[in-house]
Amino acid sequence: MTSRVTTSEPCLREIEVTVGEDAIKSASDRAVNEARTQVALPGFRAGKVPLSVIEKKFGAQLRHDVLHDLIRDGIGDALKEHSIEPVSEPILIGQEEGSPNHHLPTSGPLVFSFKVEVKAEFELPEYKGVQAQRKLAPVTDAHVDEVLQRLRERAARYEPVEEGGYQAGDLVLGTLTLNVGSTNVCTDQDVQAIADYPVVARGVRLVDAEKAFEAAVAGAVLEVEADITEAHATAAVRGKRAAGRLSVTALRRKKQAELDDALAKEMGQESLDALKADIRMRLEADQKAKSDRQVVTDILDALLTRVDIPVANSPIDRMIERRARELAGQLVQSGTAASEALNKARAECESSRADLERDTRKWLLVEKIAKKEKIFCLEDDLDEVYQRLAAEHDTTPSKAREHYEGQGLVAELRAEVVERKCCEFLSANARIADA
Repeated sequence: MTSRVTTSEPCLREIEVTVGEDAIKSASDRAVNEARTQVALPGFRAGKVPLSVIEKKFGAQLRHDVLHDLIRDGIGDALKEHSIEPVSEPILIGQEEGSPNHHLPTSGPLVFSFKVEVKAEFELPEYKGVQAQRKLAPVTDAHVDEVLQRLRERAARYEPVEEGGYQAGDLVLGTLTLNVGSTNVCTDQDVQAIADYPVVARGVRLVDAEKAFEAAVAGAVLEVEADITEAHATAAVRGKRAAGRLSVTALRRKKQAELDDALAKEMGQESLDALKADIRMRLEADQKAKSDRQVVTDILDALLTRVDIPVANSPIDRMIERRARELAGQLVQSGTAASEALNKARAECESSRADLERDTRKWLLVEKIAKKEKIFCLEDDLDEVYQRLAAEHDTTPSKAREHYEGQGLVAELRAEVVERKCCEFLSANARIADA
């Protein structure tokens, strides 16, 4: 088996593979003999079926299987011989499954070609001593107050409404009965909803909830309508409008927490002043981290202006498709028809192609710098990552490791560590002026 690269472009290699006649015969004979040991036919003992019978009955399928084995092995050997690391699946040229040329020759060699995308080779620009500016935005009292208001909002509680009826923003509790024509959607199902988020059950979204809730009071029976989305379990009612009643059992009204020492204690601080000081310290740390990230971004942007890094299409296509399918699922959940969701999501995600290509160029640049500077992800680095992940998810480092190993995500963690360490190296070796 021999191979040669026939086309070499920045992100593409085309390779021609030749499998000799002797290799074809050897593989074919092996396939027939293996089939003979496994096939049982009437009138013959197991393993004793004549080769001529095997060939007559299974020859076409065996030749097809041998062809696929030879192509698979030929591609693997060619990639190894020419030290090619593909970033996409190899694609046969003119000999795809079902094409007239996709067959095992009866004599002579098997010759086939395939193409594969690769990472482009490029020369590194000078990456030490890059000029950058660090801008540290001051943390003001207004910033601290904004965080306090968010904490106050999070600490708010819905309390029972003892007197009076519905007010905008109230939480409505009750039991819901809905039908689409003669088809029942739900009967006396316990639900709760606020008008700003009228999804009361999986795949059930109230129509004009604010208006429907105007007459809400404990004991009231409200006439309501609901759109049944693609997320509903019953296919027959998806995309249709249901009608029915909501029997109100109670109303609850949001009560804001007071900005006092009691709130501070809920947040783990001794007093409101201590909480404010802690917030300011965290905001200042966040601002520094943000400015440091921006410095690294500016350094990489500057380096990208000094080098042309071609990007393969297939990895970008895969990222866009993955994002589109995730977005399509969200669109279906929010009521978009499944037949429209994926095309709509693809169109929206396609608009991010330029950003994805730029991010890919940055990663290729970082990866190459890391290799040159011998920046690696060590086991100690991974241990630190697992400890951080364990703290974030309230588990143990060993369980965090087990999860990422089980999901096959360790390589991604290693890449993230290398990227972080390389960016720290670039920042440490840049000429940074504080604004």
